[in-house]
Amino acid sequence: MNKSSKKYFAVGLNDNLTNKRIAGEIYFEKDSLVFQTEDDKIIIPFQGIISKRGGAGNNLIFFENSSLPDWSIYTSDKSILKDKSIRDNTSFASLNSNRKKELIFISTILVIISLIITSLIYGFYFFKETVTFFIASQVPLTWEKKLGNTIFKSITQGKKLYKDKADIQLLDPIIQPLVLACKDSGYDFEIYIMDDNRVNAFALPGGIIIIHTELLKKAETPEQIAGVLAHEISHVTEKHGVRQLINSVGIFLVVQTLLGDISGLLAILTQNSGILLASKFSRDYEREADAKGFNILINSNIDPKGMVDFFKKIQEIENSEKGLESESWFQFISTHPGTEERIESLEKEIDLVKSRKFNKIIIDLKSIQKKY
Repeated sequence: MNKSSKKYFAVGLNDNLTNKRIAGEIYFEKDSLVFQTEDDKIIIPFQGIISKRGGAGNNLIFFENSSLPDWSIYTSDKSILKDKSIRDNTSFASLNSNRKKELIFISTILVIISLIITSLIYGFYFFKETVTFFIASQVPLTWEKKLGNTIFKSITQGKKLYKDKADIQLLDPIIQPLVLACKDSGYDFEIYIMDDNRVNAFALPGGIIIIHTELLKKAETPEQIAGVLAHEISHVTEKHGVRQLINSVGIFLVVQTLLGDISGLLAILTQNSGILLASKFSRDYEREADAKGFNILINSNIDPKGMVDFFKKIQEIENSEKGLESESWFQFISTHPGTEERIESLEKEIDLVKSRKFNKIIIDLKSIQKKY
């Protein structure tokens, strides 16, 4: 026997035995397979040996030889297939062939499983926003409004708000056409002016929009203000606030909603509403708000060039402020896609409507700016 030969548990079948079978071990010698029992030693020559798979699920490996017609030896230890005596011997070609087929089959299954998992992951991310939008659409407007009011109180705490209706009415020639263009959205928009030296405006779930006084001061035309407001209104109508919350709290929320547990959805969003205070809209949401805002301007018959002009103005401010640690300039754009990218994208759209005549917004912008 080869010193390196490994022994494998096996069972011998023989009708001449009292119990028809006997346990033992098999190992390989130079030209033979040896079945060793407690009292006997059966030598099966390689020449003429028959090896095959059998049993339930082909989990057993049988060895027989016509020179020993009474004996059939089998083992359930599949590691024997890796034994050098089997791998390197043509007498076991059928086993080696089956093993190769088995390995190919297993490899194929693993590849298929890997592809399925990859496809599921890719599919989830590809359709993630579609699913997120579906979930957000299930959130009642009353609850969305309640969430917006809660965040509004937190944001405006300690801030000076211009609550007088007369202040907002000065901007009505800008606001009303935009709101009218979104009348079918179901939102009752509320516009607030907040005293703040950052050039900013932002939207909250439910239809609340806050304009910083510094943005009003920096605007050169009413159309520029309209461009910013159209962008913020789009954040509301596209439910970006709620969608961002849904993305933040995770996939288990998606599962809950798809199972119809809208009450669970609302509870989780309420508990995590603070995320919206600390989060910034994704670049995809900002691009979407630009595109939707552009359409709102068109539907309001307001020149969308004002939106681009304001971005160009901000680009000048960005260039002049490089290297300065200041938050007094345009925060509205700091978390958005690159200003240059937005300008180029919107200018392509403007080229398509450049022959169209738009209504001019008539307000005394300088008088409004002096007020703040």
